[in-house]
Amino acid sequence: KVCLVDYAYSNLCTHDAISLLVNNSPSFCAPEILRGESISASTDMWQLGILIFFCLSGT
Repeated sequence: KVCLVDYAYSNLCTHDAISLLVNNSPSFCAPEILRGESISASTDMWQLGILIFFCLSGT
């Protein structure tokens, strides 16, 4: 399983413990995260789009 996260707040998760603390940069969050809704595949696609944008734009 691959997860994209905001690396400024990343931490190591093991199979025994899963971090439920969410710290995000509001500028890059998917709208459903900002609204406090559940995370879905569309959230992952939003984050992938942000990652691709920054890779292609060089910022």
